[in-house]
Amino acid sequence: MLRGSGSVLLHEDNLGHWLKSVRGGSPTSVFTEDVEDTQGMLEELMTSEREPARVVTVSWLQVPLLGNELELLVNALAEATLQLYPHLYGVTQSPSERWVEADVETAAHEVTRRVAGVVGTACREILKACRKRKRPIIRRLSNTEHVRQLALAIEPHRLAILIAVKDTEVRAASLRALAQGAEWLAGATRARVVLVLPKALYGATELDHVTYAACLFSAPRVDALDAVEQKPAAVTPLPKSKAPKRQVTEPNVTVSPVLGKPHPRSEAEKVLYDRICADPQLREFFAFNQRVETRFESMPTVDLLSLRHKLVIEIDGDDHRRLLKWANDRKRDVELFLSGYRVMRFTTWNLLENMDLVLSRIRDAVRLLQEQENI
Repeated sequence: MLRGSGSVLLHEDNLGHWLKSVRGGSPTSVFTEDVEDTQGMLEELMTSEREPARVVTVSWLQVPLLGNELELLVNALAEATLQLYPHLYGVTQSPSERWVEADVETAAHEVTRRVAGVVGTACREILKACRKRKRPIIRRLSNTEHVRQLALAIEPHRLAILIAVKDTEVRAASLRALAQGAEWLAGATRARVVLVLPKALYGATELDHVTYAACLFSAPRVDALDAVEQKPAAVTPLPKSKAPKRQVTEPNVTVSPVLGKPHPRSEAEKVLYDRICADPQLREFFAFNQRVETRFESMPTVDLLSLRHKLVIEIDGDDHRRLLKWANDRKRDVELFLSGYRVMRFTTWNLLENMDLVLSRIRDAVRLLQEQENI
């Protein structure tokens, strides 16, 4: 424990253990040297749990200015809801089952019967808006009821929300508003809410409400404890003479993938999905975003899986170049290999620029594994 802070200094190997102690309804924080990399690791851990979470990540470069922080969070959950449509309220649908206008009333009735807390009128408005490819913004609801209904649509049982801010230059009042917004969001949705913040903000008194059982995350090194500042770091307001940087107030919003479907924000996965579905040699073998149980008590979600051949295909975007992500990929590959799976990796560039070659390599792998089966 860090003296006087209530925070735990963690390294890569025990971040998952800490995460198991995080409960819904009460926000907490992770302070780190690399916000983006740590955010990716938390997403991986949350979706690899025995009961995987639906993860919504809301990330800003800078803490947004005061005035509409609650509305920004409402809009972020509305965007996440739209990204997941038609896979809402814990239902996974095929394209042919997509809710149509005539079915909305029936669907809303079924959802309210099955999912506790869903308001029928809100459910109908959410489905109607998403069907028209619009964010489900319901003006007549209070912000608190609005995010509650959106959270139930996104994931009624195992919702986790990561709020990430990358920049350390921040007004104290804006930082306080961010903490209050996270506390409000956790209370309204009863989700696990974790702020992922730069290490330089560790100890800021404006974050007191969101640092209970927080952790200070660091890559393993001998002098890690010596590097921790025991005295709280002050958050200094910008001088009045200095104009604040222009901010992008709308955050970047991403959601974890739906099992069996390509990731909604991955163009490469969607293109590969379409090509494999149209390929008579491959479509009977492969499924997207499948959970694989390893002998190491982990259940990672892999991009593409042929269970018959125990063949995993992973698609690596730019985020896979980051240190923690790269290291975790290697760890997963070893655990999958020792659990009897073979892993092939392609970059998104490979897929988008030379899809025919990628498909040819996958066919070659399937052919080789089939030949080995017959030996």
